[in-house]
Amino acid sequence: MIETVGRTQQLPVISAPEDVSDTTVPDPTVPDDAPAVEPETAGGGDLERVADSQPPVATVPAGTATASILATPSLVGTELVNGLRTAGRHLSRPSASEGHLRTELTIAARRIDALVRANDAYDDGWAIAAMALIHDAGFALEQRRISDGWQLLRAAQTEMLEGLDRRSLLVERANIGGGGLVDDQSIDLEELRSEVWEMRQTKNRYLAELDRRLVEAGRGLLYRGLTLFGLLILGAIGVIVTSPSSNPDDALGGIGNYLTTVGLAMTGAAVSYVVFSRSSSRSASISEVVNPLQILLLRLAFGGVVGLLLVVLLQAGVQDLVKVSAQSAYLWAVLGGFSERLVDRLIDQAERSAEEAAEAACREGV
Repeated sequence: MIETVGRTQQLPVISAPEDVSDTTVPDPTVPDDAPAVEPETAGGGDLERVADSQPPVATVPAGTATASILATPSLVGTELVNGLRTAGRHLSRPSASEGHLRTELTIAARRIDALVRANDAYDDGWAIAAMALIHDAGFALEQRRISDGWQLLRAAQTEMLEGLDRRSLLVERANIGGGGLVDDQSIDLEELRSEVWEMRQTKNRYLAELDRRLVEAGRGLLYRGLTLFGLLILGAIGVIVTSPSSNPDDALGGIGNYLTTVGLAMTGAAVSYVVFSRSSSRSASISEVVNPLQILLLRLAFGGVVGLLLVVLLQAGVQDLVKVSAQSAYLWAVLGGFSERLVDRLIDQAERSAEEAAEAACREGV
């Protein structure tokens, strides 16, 4: 049925049945002396005959060609909007979490399939629900709805608990709780399954809330980076208005010198990021739900703004120890770009806030 629908949607024109199109039914509301309707203006089953009666491309009238030319700007605008939407999706798409989710989906699907085969549980409710959730999680992954995919995967893992034996439940309890494998014989199988189910539900709530908080934190970091880029653009506009001519002795005297200062500050930020980048557990956790490109944009914008402010303060004469010229100001701009290391503190603060909020929501049972 799906393939048939797909092929039907590709048909450009659907003609009416022959017995309908070949039969002429007079309209009682039209007078007898009314002019006849031309085939080109008819609708319904005459669409195919209209298409066949159109002149070739080479013989299109001049008016039609003029309309096509006038429609070109709208087409260009549509392509520009589509390009901006694509760039926005790349900025908001968490690539690390997407790859991790794809791997976990593959592992969970194989585990459920092996468990169903071993227990011959093809008709059991938990098996049907688990495989349906895995399918929905895969569909969410294809649509790049990563948070929804993770929640569906965790729900499938919870359904899978109904098919685990005692040893598998003990292993699952140890993995969730982070402890050792302890078998308490005083607890029967159903009590153990209920205990593991509650632990899984609690962990799922915590992870779902943590993902949501981290996504919000990453969005806030992106907005900060865009705000800093906006300040740089406003500064460029101010330089153009106040200094129309370039002054080689002033690091900010003219748009060319301004762009050179900002570019050198961003270069210093990029060098600092490449040379002194660190890989900590906190940085890795936020990169699971945030595209690293967003963090890179924030680092470049932060370094550019700090380097620019440093040059402005030095040229304003707030100190008398360093004699600032255009060339030395460029060096200070590069050094100011190394301040992008302070972005790590923003990331750590955002992650701690997300973890604390997730733990509080989990304790409250949200």
